[in-house]
Amino acid sequence: MPENPLDAIMYAWNNFSWSSDNDRIIIVITDIYAHQSTDTSEGSCPGDNRCTISGEAVINELSGNGIIYAISPDFTSILDDGFLDVRRLADGLGEGRTTPLSNTGGKWYEYTNIPAVDLVSIGLVDEILENY
Repeated sequence: MPENPLDAIMYAWNNFSWSSDNDRIIIVITDIYAHQSTDTSEGSCPGDNRCTISGEAVINELSGNGIIYAISPDFTSILDDGFLDVRRLADGLGEGRTTPLSNTGGKWYEYTNIPAVDLVSIGLVDEILENY
């Protein structure tokens, strides 16, 4: 069942204490695609699981001020009902795209069915330290 990371991202964006000297970095780790306010999936999930914002609105809000790194499965086909491939929040790809769209400048890392995601071995820790 799709998840609701977009509201969580916007909650962090608007409520956390951020350093004014550094990029704001958000890491999204998920095993599924996301709902967004614009998807058309009626009845496939409880109403309280729907995002109140679209992926496009999150990208526009964070663009130039925040970076999203996404760790998720590879959704290379276009998703039904307008669900969001969280990869789009990072590198602008996903959902069958071959050319990046507007995004936050982060990177996408493929999530596979492993017991845990090791942020050091995929290079994410080094990347974040470079931006710090």
